[in-house]
Amino acid sequence: MRRLALLASLAVTALILRTGPAVMASEASPVPESAYTTVTGNLIEHHVLPGYRRLADTAAGFADDAMAYCGGKPAAIEAARRSFDATMDAWMRAEHLRFGPIELLMRGYRFHFWPEGRGKLKAALAELLEDGDLEALSAENFPNASIVVQGLPAAELLLFGDEPADPATDLGKRGCAVLVAIAGNLRDMAANVLAAWQDGEQGFARTMTRPGEDNPYYETDRDAILMFFKSLDRALQLIADVKLNPVLGPTIDRARPGYAESQPSGRAMANIAAGLAAAEGLYLGDGGAGFSSLATRYGNDAKLDPLLRKAFGVTRQTAASIALPLEQAVLDPVERAKLETLLAQVRALRQIVRTRLAPAIDIAAGFNALDGD
Repeated sequence: MRRLALLASLAVTALILRTGPAVMASEASPVPESAYTTVTGNLIEHHVLPGYRRLADTAAGFADDAMAYCGGKPAAIEAARRSFDATMDAWMRAEHLRFGPIELLMRGYRFHFWPEGRGKLKAALAELLEDGDLEALSAENFPNASIVVQGLPAAELLLFGDEPADPATDLGKRGCAVLVAIAGNLRDMAANVLAAWQDGEQGFARTMTRPGEDNPYYETDRDAILMFFKSLDRALQLIADVKLNPVLGPTIDRARPGYAESQPSGRAMANIAAGLAAAEGLYLGDGGAGFSSLATRYGNDAKLDPLLRKAFGVTRQTAASIALPLEQAVLDPVERAKLETLLAQVRALRQIVRTRLAPAIDIAAGFNALDGD
């Protein structure tokens, strides 16, 4: 059965990889601005706001559990780790949304500064742990600390690293103080981002759905929906070019397991799975109208929507089939083959999005999503 499933997956992968731009009998129907407005509003309601509510809720829970653990309940470390995982899951389903309030005050980088390169995180965290200034960890001052130590990767090291925060030792108590500061900072940032989206007439949700000459961000509905298209492209590019390819390396002998994300907790594959789920949700609409509805109604490529739905499903199945942490899987011949298939599938998905979905819904895709907005 496993062999049949693998063969089926490879067959679909081959179909995706050899799929080029569709040959159309006529041009796609022009997409009216009102259709973009509808999809933008639906994606805000069904994708953005639920994602940021999830992030705010999980970050608040993490702050509470970190405080309980560091307040003298060593057994509560498992609850703090579970809350961390929930917060990381929520972030991974929102990290592709790099526009709006998350970009203000460098919140995106402060929430999750990765890849950090050359051991910057460990060095900065060690310096913070050696510093005895508790005032630097206050809610007022900690947001001014190095962005490297403010977010989830630093909290992960303190919870899962070789020398975790421990309320029972002197050094561990300092680690606990830093952990509580990080968790509180994450809680506050997540709450502020959600509030900025929802803040009535001044909220960013209104800004996106009311474009015009007096709008400081978006002059047209096309400008607004382009941010979501970039987010879809970004989600796939992050997985392929940042989270998978650098770790795989060109061959098994030249794999770079040290480049894997979330190594202390071993959840790099969970991060990838969450990112794929977010990308699929953005395409389908997460219960509302998404890019799928535009492609179906206005595109002239009847095979496009079924192909993308199938491609997302197969790609997520491949990710779920990998049985080892990423840093181990790249060195295992069987699991590495699955990772190589996954990389090919994600890249093929992105190619379809850029070369077939973009023209079908009358959006220009001439940009690199990782270059910013």
